[in-house]
Amino acid sequence: KVMAFNPNEMIGAFSGSGGYARNAHYYAYFASNPVLRFSISSINLPGRSIITDTFQFAPELPLARPITTAYSPVSFTAILDGNGAVLQYFRQQLDKVVTVQDQTFKVNYPESYESDLIIDTYRTDGQTNGRITLKQAYILQLGDVQLSWADDGISTVSVAMQYRTWSTE
Repeated sequence: KVMAFNPNEMIGAFSGSGGYARNAHYYAYFASNPVLRFSISSINLPGRSIITDTFQFAPELPLARPITTAYSPVSFTAILDGNGAVLQYFRQQLDKVVTVQDQTFKVNYPESYESDLIIDTYRTDGQTNGRITLKQAYILQLGDVQLSWADDGISTVSVAMQYRTWSTE
């Protein structure tokens, strides 16, 4: 006997077991500045790739074998505050990575700019649902901020982060 698919039953099953993950329920802060917290409207969670190299054990058998792993940058869209503190902090963090002075660029040491980025996730009822920590993270790219008289919406900025590793709780 074939049963018809009922999306309401699936949603009910998810709701009874902690619910399903929803967008726009993320708040984050850097461990180096835990007072400044910001909202994230969207995020791409960490990706991971296996890096291989080709080994040839016999002339007819070249084999690709794993040699290390690489994490893809995490990108997110941060909601900006009315005082400009979040955007200013992002710019300061970016300047810690590469200092620009008198048309010269100085790449700084990692200990001067790396910090853990803690992202707390929340359920729809406001209760915490988990935590993602990007360890030894730094800003790789800070996007443009669109300003317009015609748009009275919430200002956001896209941010890309690189990190050494990550964990979840």
